[in-house]
Amino acid sequence: VIKAHVRELSAAHLEGRKAGSEGEKYAAEYVAQVMKDYGVDVLSPAGGETFGIRTANGDTLTSRNVVGYVQGYDKNLRDHYIVVGARLDNKGTMTMTVDGKPVEKIFYGANGNASGLAIMLELARMVQTNSIMFRRSVLFVAFGASMETFAGSWYFLNRSFKDAANIDAM
Repeated sequence: VIKAHVRELSAAHLEGRKAGSEGEKYAAEYVAQVMKDYGVDVLSPAGGETFGIRTANGDTLTSRNVVGYVQGYDKNLRDHYIVVGARLDNKGTMTMTVDGKPVEKIFYGANGNASGLAIMLELARMVQTNSIMFRRSVLFVAFGASMETFAGSWYFLNRSFKDAANIDAM
């Protein structure tokens, strides 16, 4: 199953999952759907919670985070969180010159971080299946725009997740 997730998340049609790209959007939709299929509550809207960031050249790109949630069983600790995260985006593509001709290079991102997303998805499945063992709630976050100054994790902590002070571990 992990291999299938890596294959899907590093497929050529995602064109390297660059932050703000259609490939990153597809990856976010894939991660959200797999979490739903595993019975994990997805807190972000379909396709992920979007946010805009200004790039170094002054443009604005739209990226997204996907957040899954498994509630802890202890009524006194369920509002405390363990966060498991993985980078959603990757480098994307680059045009290189080979023998004087432009060639498009795709950074597929199997190791940059499709493998981490795959492990996170399977961990989400295992935690959901064994949720009675967890006193604290567990959040699974696929962070967008991580290659762009860690914007997804910043957005999660500073804008979208109101209980950041209750995160006990990541």
